[in-house]
Amino acid sequence: MSVHRMTQLEALASLDKCGDDIPKAVDIISKYTEAKFRRGKNDILYVNHKLEILEKRNSDNYNLYEAFRLARERAFLPPSYVLPAWSTLPPGHPPDWWHPMQSLQASGSPPFILLIWPHLAHMEHWVNLKGRWQV
Repeated sequence: MSVHRMTQLEALASLDKCGDDIPKAVDIISKYTEAKFRRGKNDILYVNHKLEILEKRNSDNYNLYEAFRLARERAFLPPSYVLPAWSTLPPGHPPDWWHPMQSLQASGSPPFILLIWPHLAHMEHWVNLKGRWQV
């Protein structure tokens, strides 16, 4: 018996329906990213590209930021790495300020992809448990 694998269209449709339900959005995003790994497409940049598509589609929903953060934590980050809490990030930005395309210019933070997967060997920076950036 094969396991159903969520497609991009299914993920987008599901996110459209869940509104501001953060736990539900986390589950949808996690299932989608995990399905990509099960298919053997384990290039992290490929998965990130797919997640960016989902984010752009939902960038007007401010509350989904937390869903994407939690889903990425669950799917990719080892326990010793954490992302900064929403409350510690700069206030007063538009809902999509955190998007990778706007990273440094908008927030003054390192690019979002570095927040997502700081443990990858080919990245220049990583963040320790206290959230300080190291080179």
